[in-house]
Amino acid sequence: YLSPVVELEPRDADAYNNLGTALARQGNLVEAATYFEQALKINPQHVAAKRNLQLARAAMARKN
Repeated sequence: YLSPVVELEPRDADAYNNLGTALARQGNLVEAATYFEQALKINPQHVAAKRNLQLARAAMARKN
């Protein structure tokens, strides 16, 4: 599943980060992490994506 924004702007790190954030809020942490990782592939300096990925991974670790 990709949002229309990501489909239209596949090189937009903010779009991937925003989609990851929405998924994380729904509890889909694994899928969210993949979108944060994609944001970081596009822009390795994306501060919010770095932080969100750290938070998602920490939450996944707590669940296991």
